[in-house]
Amino acid sequence: MPSAQTKFVQRTLKRAVLLPVIAAAIVGLVFLGIIERLLVETNRLNHSEQVIVCAEQIRRRAIDMETGQRGYLLSNDRRFLEPYQRASAAMPQLVVRLDQLVSDDPPQHRRAAVIAADIAEWRRHAEHIVPGPSIESQLVEGKVLMDRIRANIDTFLQAEQV
Repeated sequence: MPSAQTKFVQRTLKRAVLLPVIAAAIVGLVFLGIIERLLVETNRLNHSEQVIVCAEQIRRRAIDMETGQRGYLLSNDRRFLEPYQRASAAMPQLVVRLDQLVSDDPPQHRRAAVIAADIAEWRRHAEHIVPGPSIESQLVEGKVLMDRIRANIDTFLQAEQV
């Protein structure tokens, strides 16, 4: 039969072994929770960066479209349409990509839909322009539409950067 002193030593040894193991397990769980939260935040940040890059690409293509159209209207030289045609070909894929990226974010999804509608309206406007006596009014109409696209993209980007 073990003596009281032996029991005391056994309890002390159990505590000496178990307490650090329990403490290590708790610290490990806390670290796992922190690492998981960091991974989630990193994924969210990466996703936001993808959204911002896509929106910036749309902005650049919109500027190329406007520049090409304006150059053509001012010069009546079809060579100025090259930036418009290149950007116009790339735009639908970018708009779809942006829509897909923000499909899980209702406010941004609505903003992306507004941007897509504005771009479609501007493209319809640009495709129906015929140089003639009203070139100035066509330029002004196109500028108003493009300014609206820029403002909507700025609003979208501000919301995404938050």
